[in-house]
Amino acid sequence: MTVSDDIRRGMAAQLRRLDAKVALGAPRIGWKIGVNDPRMQRALGVTEPIVGTLSGAGACESGATYRVRPGAKLFVEAEVAMRVAADTTILAVAPALELVDYALPGDDLATLLEHSIFHEAPVFGAERPPHERPPAGLPRLYVNAQEVAGPDPRCAPTDLDALVRLVARTLADHGTALADGDRLISGAYTPPIAVAIGDHVAADFGPLGRVEVRLAAQEEIA
Repeated sequence: MTVSDDIRRGMAAQLRRLDAKVALGAPRIGWKIGVNDPRMQRALGVTEPIVGTLSGAGACESGATYRVRPGAKLFVEAEVAMRVAADTTILAVAPALELVDYALPGDDLATLLEHSIFHEAPVFGAERPPHERPPAGLPRLYVNAQEVAGPDPRCAPTDLDALVRLVARTLADHGTALADGDRLISGAYTPPIAVAIGDHVAADFGPLGRVEVRLAAQEEIA
């Protein structure tokens, strides 16, 4: 089976999962860029980032407390969120965090895509005008007020407009499309950092703003 076959199979399964969740009442909020690290692309046999869905049920705004399900193996990355139009115009940008769960299946490319590239939840900061992008050297990622990572120049996104076009092209290839108001997250600016219940996580994007979340066990805030 070829890489193209794996992508087709994985995207079909991913979109079926999305449809099933929406049918049960979960909101469709948008899409994520994954595997923007060229080293990981080579390992998977792809030549560009891949696309996953965002968790409508798990999405939260900056300052929230996120409920961690039992058995999760969470890591966090600092990213930029975009709100877009169906024609790929970027309408707004915002600082964001992505929580990823390495306990999710991802042993091969098709399975990785089916489960949206380990996606657990996005955390969105306040939106800003679309021309405001993080300057060089940012963001800085903090766990419990200690700086743990800065941007990785090997994978930090440099052309957000191109990423939106990549998502639009990928969706069109698999029978769906961007919708007005969809949110996208850019792929990681920082390396993934392990986090745990009780941690406070924040990313500082300078002029673009700050985004933060606290992690708690489900029973703490149920």
